[in-house]
Amino acid sequence: MPIDVLKGIESLECGWLSKVLQTRVTGFDTAEIVGEGYASRMYRLSLHYADGQVGPESLILKLATVNAAQENLHEVATLFREVNFYAGPAAKLQEVIPKVYFSSGNENNMQLTILMEDLGLIPHKPFKETLENSIKAMQAIAKVHATYWNDPILKDKQYDAIESAVELDSIVKLAQDSMKAEQQAAYSYPYLNKCMHHVVKLAKWMINEGNHLKGDLTLIHGDFHARNIHFLTNKNQGNHLQEKDVVIFDWQTAERGNPVRDVVYWILTSVPAEDQVNFKEPLIRAYLDGLRASGIKNYGRKQFDQQYLDAVSPLIPRLYCYQELIEVGENEEHIIPEFLDRTELMAKSIHYLAAVRVMRVFMPIYISILRLLGKR
Repeated sequence: MPIDVLKGIESLECGWLSKVLQTRVTGFDTAEIVGEGYASRMYRLSLHYADGQVGPESLILKLATVNAAQENLHEVATLFREVNFYAGPAAKLQEVIPKVYFSSGNENNMQLTILMEDLGLIPHKPFKETLENSIKAMQAIAKVHATYWNDPILKDKQYDAIESAVELDSIVKLAQDSMKAEQQAAYSYPYLNKCMHHVVKLAKWMINEGNHLKGDLTLIHGDFHARNIHFLTNKNQGNHLQEKDVVIFDWQTAERGNPVRDVVYWILTSVPAEDQVNFKEPLIRAYLDGLRASGIKNYGRKQFDQQYLDAVSPLIPRLYCYQELIEVGENEEHIIPEFLDRTELMAKSIHYLAAVRVMRVFMPIYISILRLLGKR
């Protein structure tokens, strides 16, 4: 018989756990994990079994929640991409993802339930990683990308770019609200602000471009940053001996995309601005080496560089809009200006302002010509 999605933590019962784990659970304790994630409620479950029955000592339970930050960040339905991910692509990625015992959702009722292995204490990390860990992250995401490199599964509509489903008016309002937020903030980024004025006018065509990706494609994580990856330094963490070195979680934004995007997103979100220049080359080399080690032999630095600008361009406005997209706690107000420091540095390195000024003039003409030629 099918196992029901939980309506909430109050619906969790021993019988449900027994069905999922296929062993008799006689009791459990729950402890909410506070301060992690914008779109879910997380609980650590400590389990008790009947005499002679065995199972994991503890598990992590993930349930859906709806809040303003999530509604702004993506359509709420993107929550269920993670369910689809664990039901499909995850089967080939066990080396770098958590073990999942149950994953299902009810979109009509906005209910989601994921029961996964407990990897032990995952500290609430800053968005800053060392070079050593960043290289490990590149090697791990390279394994994911290589597994689904130009794979037929990417044609499935469920892997369409998330931003392409967001209404134009919502994107424009978000950008305008972010510019207003900067005016009221203690920080100031005139260069990025000027860029965003042009981006607002380009929003329609940027969405269109998101559906016409060029070059090699793969299954990307979409939110690949330091808080969505766990480096297992103690192989005895969690309930049993771990064979993994790195675990990537929170697959709510998995989509078909430019492979360089995950690399660039890591640099923007997880590498301090002062380290960005020094980290960039070693991380790119680690990523490309990881692809080759996983069997992708015909993709090198030339192809990476060809896709680099296409990866960076949409991420700059996205990071800028984090002023309105994410909620930060009282002790984390520094996160937004840190993101903006990194974003401005990368934007200037690719002369983003000059590019969007030119795009604002030529993009509408370019799209019109392609449509006349029947290529759109």
